[in-house]
Amino acid sequence: PQTITAKGLFTDMSAGHLWSELLRFPATILSGESSLSANFIFHYGLSGGLPKSLLTLYLVYSAIPLVLLVLPKIRWETRVAALLCTVGHFYLTVVTGPSPWYVPQVTLLGLVALALAFAQAFGYLSRLRRENRLPLITRAVQIILWSAAVVLVLAEGIQSVIIARQAYMARALVEVPVRAAVGRWLRDNAKSPRESVLLEPLGYIGFYSGLKMLDFPGLCSREMVVARQIAGSKSYPYCWGELSDILQPDWLVLRPFERDSINRYDPAILGGRYELVKTFDATENIRRATYVPLRGFLNYNAIFEIYHCRQPAARPLGPFLPVLLPVTIGSLTTKQAAYTVETSGLAIKAHAPSVLVVPVPTKANVLQGGFGIYEGAYTNPLPNATDGAEFTIERIATDGSRTILLHRTLNPCKLTADRGLHTFHFTLPPGDAGQIEFKIGPGADGNTSFDWTYWHDLRFGLVIK
Repeated sequence: PQTITAKGLFTDMSAGHLWSELLRFPATILSGESSLSANFIFHYGLSGGLPKSLLTLYLVYSAIPLVLLVLPKIRWETRVAALLCTVGHFYLTVVTGPSPWYVPQVTLLGLVALALAFAQAFGYLSRLRRENRLPLITRAVQIILWSAAVVLVLAEGIQSVIIARQAYMARALVEVPVRAAVGRWLRDNAKSPRESVLLEPLGYIGFYSGLKMLDFPGLCSREMVVARQIAGSKSYPYCWGELSDILQPDWLVLRPFERDSINRYDPAILGGRYELVKTFDATENIRRATYVPLRGFLNYNAIFEIYHCRQPAARPLGPFLPVLLPVTIGSLTTKQAAYTVETSGLAIKAHAPSVLVVPVPTKANVLQGGFGIYEGAYTNPLPNATDGAEFTIERIATDGSRTILLHRTLNPCKLTADRGLHTFHFTLPPGDAGQIEFKIGPGADGNTSFDWTYWHDLRFGLVIK
């Protein structure tokens, strides 16, 4: 299933890794780094605000099912519930991480184990009292057990009230005025329902916008899963710069720390390719609100910035977007030109005559980009201007055979239609990956003076069917 595929990319699932984590699991529990720490703590309770003594007390309660696994004469139903609880926490700790929204299912198993163990223990103590064996000790242990049970039930009951208040305030201050509003704003400002949005919080924004969601980690987006497999960084939010570069969404919906991560990767993404068009900020309303438990939880989703792509990438027809892999100077196996091959924004400068060769990525089936001659090459009259240039793109198979994908001559001095950027987008021929050769030659007169030529935003696409 798509959700499992997406979340399976977070960790190493090899047998060796899981075995080593299993051996380390007792130490992980004692250090407080396992999901067991959150077993009886309300939603996002570990994010701060709870006394350390309370956290320690809850950890003791949470550890009881582990003890029940090894105690003698425990009912088999109790052991099964305790075992499932322990396995569940191992899975949450090692595979998914201790995300609080997964914990309640495992908590229920822990509560079943505790209830069964309490019933068995209290039944045994009641039998001792009826037989008048160790009456003082038996009574004392009964009082301790009842007190522990009452404390846990009262604490969970109080937390239920806190959770209700927290959920109410989240909906009143964040979900409706911010996240739902972001979705409606995107719906009203998008030119087409096929426009894509890169974001993390899928639900409200995806529902109200009706647009194509490129969500992290990819719960509804196969393109996101492929992009994450390609990206060098796998961690959130440090991979967001690469993901936005690969997926080329029409819109970005970012929290401040996600924005900062993209800027650290490449300031040109938000400084040039995308522009900030709208900000939703609820921090002041949250600050003024009263009786808000875990205010930091609300602040996490208080600010969203919406960025729009200045030059949306070309999209093929079909239900899915391509995963776009940029051609960089570093990926070129051949780079020959009359002068140095260098980048300028999204362009690769390659003064004619020039030859650039790049391997075709595995499974790539689309190639898109642009080409042209810089304006300064034809603003002056001849002979102080270009006589044009010839652009050719060829597919070179592993057996050396060639297929011409594009052949176009530009002469901007004579034809105004040949000025500016010219784009292409086509499907690659089937067969082995091979290489792509980007070649620029001189114009009809063979003069290379003023041939200030370039390729623009070259990208391979993996169109997912």
